[in-house]
Amino acid sequence: MSLYLTLPSDNSMAYFPENKISHYITRLPSPLQVHGEGELALTQFIYPHTWYDVNEKSNLIGFDLGDNKVIGRRVPPGFYETVPDILKGIALEEFRDKITFKFNESTKRV
Repeated sequence: MSLYLTLPSDNSMAYFPENKISHYITRLPSPLQVHGEGELALTQFIYPHTWYDVNEKSNLIGFDLGDNKVIGRRVPPGFYETVPDILKGIALEEFRDKITFKFNESTKRV
């Protein structure tokens, strides 16, 4: 017997109103009856990307400008998919003559 089920998180809200995208119960239209031995496999798992890699509590970065001058800046909280993306978030336009960031695509280093 071959069977494929899709179990979305919002399918049974009338029966399980507390369902969340990360924790839910799905009511099947009819009971499954499996006779003899069988196998069960999870073939696909989809989850939304809902977290930040830079959050409001850990986004402070410090810079030593020389001349006994140290500054601190907060990186905007958010999800930064690539290193160049986060470098744009860190950019300090008012100090561009003293601080620059360059990402080397070959070595993957800043």
